[in-house]
Amino acid sequence: MDVIEELKKLNFPSEKYVVFGGAALAARGLRETFDIDIVASDDLLAKCGAEGWKEHPRLKSGEKNGFHKGIIEIYPNVGGNFEANFADLRKNAEMIDGIPFCGLNDVIRIKRAYGRAKDLKDIELIENYLSNSKK
Repeated sequence: MDVIEELKKLNFPSEKYVVFGGAALAARGLRETFDIDIVASDDLLAKCGAEGWKEHPRLKSGEKNGFHKGIIEIYPNVGGNFEANFADLRKNAEMIDGIPFCGLNDVIRIKRAYGRAKDLKDIELIENYLSNSKK
């Protein structure tokens, strides 16, 4: 899947969202992904809800639900074992082809908090990428 192409189809204002998770790795060519996770501003989230995106439950009870449409999932914050909202992640976002992606240090922090086997593999990919890019 071409993450950049899929995100451009949404025509979201770049200042209103940040892409995190596997899509942030796919955009950098580190691995493939099958969905796209987004943290968005409250107004963009509300717009998606008003446009009929389906409600998407969260991992932990009590967290505000997000929405999904096809392969896209959009949330008010990262949630789970890592609490970061849109404003937190936007500060360190990296623009790639006009799309705001979560900074790799934030991706590591998120994945470390989740701690699943796939997250630990992703951390290793990121750390290798960062190490090789400094050479």
